[in-house]
Amino acid sequence: MIEHYQSSKSRILLMLSVILFFVFQARGQAFQIVWGMNSTLSGASSNTNFVPSDAALHGAHPHGLPTIMYYSLGGGDYAYGTTYWHTTGVEKYLEFSFSVNTYEYDISSVSFRVRRSAIGPKDVSLRSSLDGFGSDLTSFYLSADGTFYNINAPFSHSNLSNGITFRIYARNADSYLGVMYFDQIVVNGTVNSIILPVNFTRFDARLLEKQVHLAWETAWEKNSKEFVIERSVDMVDFDEIGKVSVTGESESRQQYALIDPEPQPGASYYRVKMVDQDGSYTYSQVRDVFFADAMAELIVTPNPASPEVIRIQNHFSGLTEITLWDIFGRKIPVQFIHSEINYISMFPHHRLVSGIYVLTILQNGRKQHVKVLVP
Repeated sequence: MIEHYQSSKSRILLMLSVILFFVFQARGQAFQIVWGMNSTLSGASSNTNFVPSDAALHGAHPHGLPTIMYYSLGGGDYAYGTTYWHTTGVEKYLEFSFSVNTYEYDISSVSFRVRRSAIGPKDVSLRSSLDGFGSDLTSFYLSADGTFYNINAPFSHSNLSNGITFRIYARNADSYLGVMYFDQIVVNGTVNSIILPVNFTRFDARLLEKQVHLAWETAWEKNSKEFVIERSVDMVDFDEIGKVSVTGESESRQQYALIDPEPQPGASYYRVKMVDQDGSYTYSQVRDVFFADAMAELIVTPNPASPEVIRIQNHFSGLTEITLWDIFGRKIPVQFIHSEINYISMFPHHRLVSGIYVLTILQNGRKQHVKVLVP
């Protein structure tokens, strides 16, 4: 009787083990992608299916790394500090993204820690590239300064095949000298067992004799239809510049290439879109190339300019010096930030008085000058 009971118990335990095994397999393998901000902007993934890109700041101005030491759970750690959040009219955000290698995946949440100085931004929000950064996934009011807030955004999306870009926006600072600190950004989810229709093993973009040569390689292709090559000048809007036929069904490495004969002046961003037979698609990583066709024209916009900030278009290769002078030939101390894509903002240390100023740039050993009127 006892032996029969033990045998039945063993069978039940075995059945439970099998059920739990398949439940685990159905749910997939959990993963995390983390940007720790510990003296680096690099990210790390717990699963080789994901390749995180370095976090990047747009519009605001970073302190040098490392920026601030704080203590959490009894250990020392760093956070990433930034200023120049006060200026209106220009969206300012910290951007982080990742690409995907082999398998589809689900995301369950995105979390991060933020802290502000007394005059720093009071509002933060999180957005994603899934809707073109059109709506907030979460928003949060930082009621107190000097305190790290832990913000968690539920993000329930399943069977994803492309990488995602996230942005943390910060707004409503009392002064452009206010500081925002970012720390411990984490993307949580699970990897599924569904293999993507194509596996990109390499994608390169090189400038050769005023043309951009694009080359990529796949490890396998399944039900693939075609490659669509896309180009952007702002990392937001991508336009098609060509198509390449695919091998089709392949379990071996295949190599492809395309030439962009007329690249845009300045920075261009390229990616390859792999289209499947059913219309689904996945993207390669993005590669950037800088093309300086000629010496770019120095343009101040607007001109007349504000006494607090002078904004110039940034399409320069080999730019080594930017200087602002008053009408008497005295150098005006300023600070520079990339306020948005292809623009530089110059912030004088003191508010400019009304008058005419001269802006000078030195590019590849040549100088350009332009008059700036401050009303």
